[in-house]
Amino acid sequence: VCNRVVAGGACLDGRARKMARGKLLLMTGGYDHTVRFWEVQSGLCVRTLQFPDSPINMLRVSPDKRWLAVAGLPHIRLFKNDGQSNGHTHQP
Repeated sequence: VCNRVVAGGACLDGRARKMARGKLLLMTGGYDHTVRFWEVQSGLCVRTLQFPDSPINMLRVSPDKRWLAVAGLPHIRLFKNDGQSNGHTHQP
C-alpha cells in the first residue's frame, strides 16, 4: 500500500480511501494486471485490485454498482464493490 499517488499509478493509504468514499470514481485496467480506482475530482488513485490471471481486456460495472467484472483471456472474475474477490471465476 502506498501513501500517495502522483502519476504512475501508486495509491493512497486507508485514510484517503475513507475520504474518497461517496465520490465519483473512474476504474481503469490494463496490461500490468491492475485495476485502479481513481477519484475523478482530484485525479488521485484511491485503490488498486490485482488481476493475476492475465492482462485486463475489459471492465464492466453491474447496473446496481455492487459488482465489477474484470475480463482477461481466458478468465472473467467478479469482484464485490469493496474490491474483494468473491471467488466467482468463469473460464470459457
